[in-house]
Amino acid sequence: MIKTFESFNDDTVQTVKDICLELEDEGYSVNHVTTKEEAGLLMLSFNFNSVTIRKRGTEGGVIRFYTFDYSDVSEVVDRLKEYLGSKIQSIRVRKIISNGDGVWVDLDRLKNEKIKGVSITYDKDI
Repeated sequence: MIKTFESFNDDTVQTVKDICLELEDEGYSVNHVTTKEEAGLLMLSFNFNSVTIRKRGTEGGVIRFYTFDYSDVSEVVDRLKEYLGSKIQSIRVRKIISNGDGVWVDLDRLKNEKIKGVSITYDKDI
């Protein structure tokens, strides 16, 4: 039974990767994290997957992450939302703050601003 669960989860991760392929073709960096950890004395358990989308490039041999409009990736995010459904824990965007750095906020707090990334966290036990 555990083997079936792992296989199904592997299929889910692969489907999420497949949905994001077109973004990689357009120069976006798509980072997938699968996690199952227990945080020792705090007795916290982390059991989730996440996918983070960022616009990546190089300048002078240095990797840079660029700003982009959410609308540039919204179609793919919508497909991920449809596929993952109620298993989504959060969808966050990296908004730019005054010094050019960014801060992660919930997607619903975005108001026609440039962003530096989108992160979707979802339950691992799909």
